[in-house]
Amino acid sequence: MNVAFVTGGRVAAGMGLETAELRLLDALRASGPLDVRVVGGRGARAYARRIGAGWYPARPGHSSRRAWRRADLVHLAGLSVPPPARRPFVATFYDLSPLHFGDEGALPPWAQETASRAELILVPSQFVAGE
Repeated sequence: MNVAFVTGGRVAAGMGLETAELRLLDALRASGPLDVRVVGGRGARAYARRIGAGWYPARPGHSSRRAWRRADLVHLAGLSVPPPARRPFVATFYDLSPLHFGDEGALPPWAQETASRAELILVPSQFVAGE
């Protein structure tokens, strides 16, 4: 199975989300072929180089159909891009605090669609799972 692990850019090397993603990537690679794809602008390009992934340029909130090409399964590592229209996907939700606190920003407009259509939703903690 060819899994496309799709993420956005990360600002600083070795920080929380990048560390979590790298650990998840190691686990996924141990189970079979993995095609890592970073979708986004120039920051995403730098992140792709740093982690040895392919870069697929996209405007914020948009993705390229090329990002899903030849993938049996897409793993959206966060909500930086909308889900694919015609591919099965798994999604990781790291933080849902915007649901409870107005000063924590907002979830993207496609968050509900992602949650309802995902084959599986992964969360990093019991706290997020409870939300």
